[in-house]
Amino acid sequence: MSSDWNSLPVQLSKSILKAIDALGFKESLPVQQYVIPLLLNSKDVAAEAITGSGKTLAFVIPVLEILLKRKRPWQIYEIGALILSPTCELAIQIYEIVLHFIKYVNANSNEYNFSALVFTSSGRSSGATTKFQDFNNFKEKGSTILVATPGRLTDLILAGAIVDYGLGNMANPIIRGLRSMIVETDEKISLIVRFILMHRKEKILIFFATCACVDYFYCILKGLLSLKQSKRIQRLHGKLNKKRFDLFTKFKNTSNGILLCTDVMARGIDVPHIDWVIQCDPPTNANEFVHRCGRTARCGLEGNALLFVTSQEAAYINFLHINQQVNLLHMERDELNQHIAPLTTVDTIDSITERIRNLCKKDKLLHEKAIRAFVSYVQFYRKHECNLLLNYK
Repeated sequence: MSSDWNSLPVQLSKSILKAIDALGFKESLPVQQYVIPLLLNSKDVAAEAITGSGKTLAFVIPVLEILLKRKRPWQIYEIGALILSPTCELAIQIYEIVLHFIKYVNANSNEYNFSALVFTSSGRSSGATTKFQDFNNFKEKGSTILVATPGRLTDLILAGAIVDYGLGNMANPIIRGLRSMIVETDEKISLIVRFILMHRKEKILIFFATCACVDYFYCILKGLLSLKQSKRIQRLHGKLNKKRFDLFTKFKNTSNGILLCTDVMARGIDVPHIDWVIQCDPPTNANEFVHRCGRTARCGLEGNALLFVTSQEAAYINFLHINQQVNLLHMERDELNQHIAPLTTVDTIDSITERIRNLCKKDKLLHEKAIRAFVSYVQFYRKHECNLLLNYK
């Protein structure tokens, strides 16, 4: 249950309240009401809450409040807080929120001049693209609050880059309804094409099993769709290190984009106004199913999530109900027809299959992508936590 920020059992600084107000959050959310007082009273907290529930502010606000309590100013190379993020995109998102609060803190104080840096391996480390540039950024600017991914932070520490600055002991860091539908493997791509054609003005997130599958279907969909529709399509996965931030930003800022991705987009990432989340394959871990669905319907808005399962995978739906307490509504064909473009001679399964074969014949690199995608897809099912349940053959 939400309540006014002034009703918290701890008093927040005026600059912090101004920063919150500028973000448009008039009331605090439950996770913030529980976590903020605990952290400000020097308690260790492990919090788990649904996606879009306000967890980022729940720890960013106490971080700033604790740093403000120190009587003497923070020096340029003193790191007051270290925030670790599992993904580059989430690290950048947290960093941007931290910068927002720092702007208000610095503007309302003559004593403090907080700064922040973000270290990631995506080519977006405070504007740098290499570990060397990351370190130079730190040497030149310092950082009161450091946001980083564990991998990049470890690289810098092991290289001896920031050991002298107090981090030497960190060498080992750490919906409007959910629907399912029985879709056989050979008709998935045809349905996706028709779905895209029907939802021309909506933002769609499509999850695939592996990075190789994302690369392959990205090329295939580009080849099957018109130039105008193909321009809507972006891809994102963990192996696109240097391109990930630019691709993520482009999708985030568009109103009708289509992003093909792996679970790198499943957790924590806040992209506004995603209308549909489509999962072409059951996620490797049941927890990821909920996080994937959580990319839509954020902050009380409406959204839609759809899971494709084959007839051999139907038992997975009951598994999700037991394991994650998720009730999936079965989408009948009649309902699906309301969300896909009418079937034409070029969109039939046989026609799509033939067009894909022709694309691969003409492009050797695409043919190689198809092979890699197939091999990775087989490995995905072989290593799946429910491989017996999914009736892998």
